[in-house]
Amino acid sequence: MKKSHILLMFLALYSLACLGMLGCLLVTVMVFPSLQTVDVPQTPSLPACEAALPSLVQQSYDSNAAGEELATEYTLVTYVVYGDDQLIVHEKPYVPEKFRAYQEDAARHRELWNLFVRLVPPEYLHQVDYFTLTTDGPAGNLGSVVQMTDSRDRWWLYLDIQDAEHYADLVTTLIHEINHLLTLNSSQFETDWDVFSNPDDRDAYERAEAACDTYFTWGGCSYPDSYLNLFFARYWRDLYPEWREISREEDKETLDTLLDDFYNRHADQFVSEYAATSPDEDIAESFLFFVLNPPPAGNTIADEKILFFYEFPELVEVRASMRGALCPPPAP
Repeated sequence: MKKSHILLMFLALYSLACLGMLGCLLVTVMVFPSLQTVDVPQTPSLPACEAALPSLVQQSYDSNAAGEELATEYTLVTYVVYGDDQLIVHEKPYVPEKFRAYQEDAARHRELWNLFVRLVPPEYLHQVDYFTLTTDGPAGNLGSVVQMTDSRDRWWLYLDIQDAEHYADLVTTLIHEINHLLTLNSSQFETDWDVFSNPDDRDAYERAEAACDTYFTWGGCSYPDSYLNLFFARYWRDLYPEWREISREEDKETLDTLLDDFYNRHADQFVSEYAATSPDEDIAESFLFFVLNPPPAGNTIADEKILFFYEFPELVEVRASMRGALCPPPAP
């Protein structure tokens, strides 16, 4: 599976001002017309499509792209998003010749954006201001969403166009990332601007975390009735001290090993290995299973995490909308 995650880094304010003026990095401007087509594999019937949705998760976990991840990730093109469907080319940097076809494939860029538009709840779509296509070869990270440093409600969507060729990986990544939009916005967290704007300041983070009575993540203290805090209080309270100590490890290879060991000790509590990397990723992975799978029996804590979302009628509506986007009813 292509691991996807919200990046624990933020874009500098001067860069945002530059982007907002459409001046500093502008190469060309082109407005694409609205397109309604979406790259969704056709199935014989609506029931057959819905029955196949759970298999997307397993296909994604089983996928292994041919080739190796490159040492360099190339930005192919960045779009500024206007409204729901206008993509304006903002930056199109030089890339090696072998990536030019991906860079110039505006129709595919639009297909990827349209699928995201169909999946994301409309009230969150306007929070995505920029859309960037990248590639680091047919492996590595497929996608991520990044919060900007001036607002919890302004986001940047990144997708690796080569990795996105695998439909199951693409769908599961988008659903996972959309959960970050749902759970990490200003309605869910009170922003600590000192931490939010300085993500590398570990001392500031430790001070702010100690002062927070609810779940604290990069940039803010969660509201008591937020999705993440309720999820955390129910499923992470006992595990958190162990995980928090692991999370302080600064060497990435050592951290990965420690997180693998953490998952193996508590495997029945997580829907996937990646879910054990943090509460933020746990709720996003559990949400993915909630959207694509039928309700589980509830025999494990991992099952309970999936059932958690059924307690919120608005999230049940999001689930129905996403499934409808993946399995649209046949035209009359």
